[in-house]
Amino acid sequence: MNQISAKEPLDLSIHGMTCAACVRRVESALAAVPGVGSASVNLANRRARVSGDAPLDALLDAVDAAGYRASPAPKDLAEEAAEGRAEAAEFKGEVIKLTAA
Repeated sequence: MNQISAKEPLDLSIHGMTCAACVRRVESALAAVPGVGSASVNLANRRARVSGDAPLDALLDAVDAAGYRASPAPKDLAEEAAEGRAEAAEFKGEVIKLTAA
């Protein structure tokens, strides 16, 4: 089981956030995980930075329980570009659904 280190914060990609209330829910869910020292979420880049000594699985489960999806954030530019394309495709699908409704 992977654990975050108190010395090196972990960045998570958060999917499904749309507003400041979403940010508060995700931050609260992460902060409630035993071993988390601090958690901050950025809506603009859909990332969370978590420091402390908590298992990665517990962090991912906490975000899922709050109604969002999380994954470890990519470390290199190619992975980040692929993530951006996936988010754009997801957004396009939501626009199509909204238009159809």
